Amino acid sequence: MKILIKIVVLRACFMMSKEFIKVMGNRQSFSRLFDPPPDTKLMKDILVASLRSPIIWVYSPIDLF
Repeated sequence: MKILIKIVVLRACFMMSKEFIKVMGNRQSFSRLFDPPPDTKLMKDILVASLRSPIIWVYSPIDLF
């Protein structure tokens, strides 16, 4: 059950981050903030967007892990 919730939350964060980046349209400002290799860049984008998304406040990390 916990694993299922984790997958759903991670998927939601990923979807939100895609929408967030699309709506804001600020890939340039993201790349100015962080300039890592392309594969870690997406992870940074997801991390930043998921930290700003309300789902983090709904499910606390303690409940997930």
